[in-house]
Amino acid sequence: MSTIVAARLSPENRTSPIFRFAMLLPGGLVTFFLILFALGLVIFLAFRSNDGSLLGAGLTVANFVTVATDPLYWTVTLRSLVIAAW
Repeated sequence: MSTIVAARLSPENRTSPIFRFAMLLPGGLVTFFLILFALGLVIFLAFRSNDGSLLGAGLTVANFVTVATDPLYWTVTLRSLVIAAW
């Protein structure tokens, strides 16, 4: 009487790497593009002036000048860095 012994596969070897990649790809792409969209929107809005409309009146660097020259922003930034370092 002969006995056939099946080789036990570890959980890592039960699925092919291509299948794993195909399953991870859609979620990875959606996550990547959502993060890219959010970052792009932040950068776009940073260069717009605030006139009460959704997109602003035009491109400007006044927002960055305000952040660099207003002591309130420096205080908040330094406090945030101290809290983050602690």
